[in-house]
Amino acid sequence: MIVKMKKAQIAVLSEDREALLEALQRSGVLMLLKSSDDSVQEDGADEEQLAARTEKSLRLLTKYHDKEQKETEADKFPSVPYETFVTDDPAHRVLLEAIEAADETIVRLKADDQSLKNELDMLRPWTDLELATDRVGKNRGVVYHLGIVPVAKQEDVQTIAATIGAALQFYGSAADGIATVAAVILEEDVSSMDALRLAGFLETSLPPAAQTVKETILAKEAQLRENADRIRAAEAQMKDYAGAKLSIELLNDRAVTAAERKKAPVTPTASTVFIEGWVRVDQLDELDKAIASATAIYELELFDPAKGEIPPTAVKNNKFVTAFETITDMFARPSYGEVDPNPVMSFWYWMLFGMMMADFGYGVVMVLLFAFLIKKMHAKGETLKLLKVLMYSGVTTAFWGLLFNSYFGASIGFMDRVSILNPVDDTMLLLGISLGIGVLHIFTGLFMRAVNSFRHKDYMAIFADSFAWILLISGLSMLLVPSIVVFAGGAAVAAAGKWVAIAGAAIIVLFAGRSSKNPVARIGSGLYALYGVTGYLGDIMSYSRVLALALTSAIIGQVMNQLAGMVQGDAWWGILAALPIYLIGHIFNLVMGLLSAYVHTSRLQFIEFYTKFYEGAGYEFRPLAIQLKYIDVVSDAKN
Repeated sequence: MIVKMKKAQIAVLSEDREALLEALQRSGVLMLLKSSDDSVQEDGADEEQLAARTEKSLRLLTKYHDKEQKETEADKFPSVPYETFVTDDPAHRVLLEAIEAADETIVRLKADDQSLKNELDMLRPWTDLELATDRVGKNRGVVYHLGIVPVAKQEDVQTIAATIGAALQFYGSAADGIATVAAVILEEDVSSMDALRLAGFLETSLPPAAQTVKETILAKEAQLRENADRIRAAEAQMKDYAGAKLSIELLNDRAVTAAERKKAPVTPTASTVFIEGWVRVDQLDELDKAIASATAIYELELFDPAKGEIPPTAVKNNKFVTAFETITDMFARPSYGEVDPNPVMSFWYWMLFGMMMADFGYGVVMVLLFAFLIKKMHAKGETLKLLKVLMYSGVTTAFWGLLFNSYFGASIGFMDRVSILNPVDDTMLLLGISLGIGVLHIFTGLFMRAVNSFRHKDYMAIFADSFAWILLISGLSMLLVPSIVVFAGGAAVAAAGKWVAIAGAAIIVLFAGRSSKNPVARIGSGLYALYGVTGYLGDIMSYSRVLALALTSAIIGQVMNQLAGMVQGDAWWGILAALPIYLIGHIFNLVMGLLSAYVHTSRLQFIEFYTKFYEGAGYEFRPLAIQLKYIDVVSDAKN
């Protein structure tokens, strides 16, 4: 159901502001509002920056986590007392800075390594050059030029060098040719080099140094080894820090929580602060206790929503229905003043999902698998709700599997007594059941529309917009069914259906356009509304997808069993050979079935069901609360 809201206005002394916000955040019951243009918010930039730093550090620590060290449940899902959570421990910030420093060292040294490797790649072809690189150039009437000669141009360069009287010395191979030193006479330097370049000599240079290239290479290789030692030491530090990641996780959640609190809008006066927000009526006592825990001097006033105000939407349902709220929220949040669709929708989603999967074996696997994931993952929030939807749907999958006599795609002879049909053999019967369920589903939507009309005291809408369509669709169904299924009394049912359909159509024509005072326009609007019957018929036909998915799952399961059976034969080893086919085939069928059933069951709710009554223009009730991403539970604090 949708929980009623009250608007709360709180006034406390200015010095109690922080204590009040902490108490409200700890209780998690008040959704704050910006009450006026005078409302102010503190700057939470420092906390947001701290949160970003901790996020980065936690990503870094993940790489250094010791995978061989087995984590306990307490390590994976830590729980801390509230006082520990809110206490800013300086050691946590020191650890964060140490992680950042170690990472900076690793990044800087690796960048230095890359630069050194690039320099070594450039220097190695010149290893045997005995001339110090700072002496390359003019030297006693001779000019030395360093260059690269492509292998294909080597003979041409040698020929030109011999012609102009230049001396060439070849060294090691580089990526684009051979490292070469050309010595030319100083007076002929320009002309000689022009000729060598034209022949293919590509002039280059090396960083000037007072030592030989070989000595430079040895120095840089030593620097690489030193860097490697320093990187290993920094990485060892990071592995040690990874063992204390809980401190950084705690620091992150604390920073995000503090930033959220600082952004809380408050209206200050000379000596007091004023806070306004929405509170659920079932949490009024908790709000009062939270305020009293922060200060003994306060004023709390509660008001019903004013006319035109739209409070946030909070829903309260049993455990089963709560799981299915995630399906509705994917479509739209319920409006505050309408009926909560979740109790009704959850039943239909549950049944339709199971009917689309319809296999006892798959249903048992779903229940066990998703129950295991819920426990293993310690899932929370929307993830937990979705996993529960799939787990609950495993029950109806097994139920319909019993009725369809399907056990991992196979039929069991003695179970025929509890089955009602075989999807492959009784296709038309299954189609009829699917469409019949579609009619009932749509009728439920029309009934929900009537309930909303009743809540808004629009009693004519109940008669003209809900009851009339139920009559019309019922009458058309009574007309069509005897022509498809032959049974005693079919003619009488069809005759009665004609009059029922006429009655529904007449009500629609006469009253659908009731907002118009002009009788002709009213009838015209009614006739136009009657044309909507085609949309209803299209909606009903959409439920044939239930047949399609049930049939697809059954056929794929049977095909996989047949393929495995062909390999299995009668020999004992055939079972081992067929086992991978059974496993892969049924895992594939289960995964595809889950995906298809999830999508198409959701579509039937969103398109065929919710369009009959659902407004869905609400927004979520999001109270000021402790923000937890890494810490699983803060004890003595409501979240």
